[in-house]
Amino acid sequence: MELAEKKLEVRKTEEWNSRLIRQYRDGLNAAHDRAVQSIKTTLYFNQQVHWLQSRFPEAVLVDVPGLCRVVTRAEIAQNDGSLTPGRYVGVGACDTEDEDDFEERMQEIHQELAVLNEEAISLAGAIQANFEQLFQK
Repeated sequence: MELAEKKLEVRKTEEWNSRLIRQYRDGLNAAHDRAVQSIKTTLYFNQQVHWLQSRFPEAVLVDVPGLCRVVTRAEIAQNDGSLTPGRYVGVGACDTEDEDDFEERMQEIHQELAVLNEEAISLAGAIQANFEQLFQK
């Protein structure tokens, strides 16, 4: 439409009906938004199905360490009726990290962040140069 309006100057013709064109454009935009939302929803459910199938390939609930465990009522009774997930799936309370380990890990993260920031600056420069080159043509 922009091409038709700017290059072909269709607004100057008798056939051009701005109100009707705006209605069509709004309808197309709404249809586009619905299509995009449908695609996003489909992708979301596809990811969920993939996740489930990767953990439960036989479509049967099985023990997955750290995620779930099939227990009997007797086991629940032995645990005083507690349904706390960590009690069954093998996830216990976190051990406290050694302070030296924490400092070392933080230094690693900081160094990694510095490298990523440098790469981001470099990429931003390349993108800017590409845009400038694109608009010079």
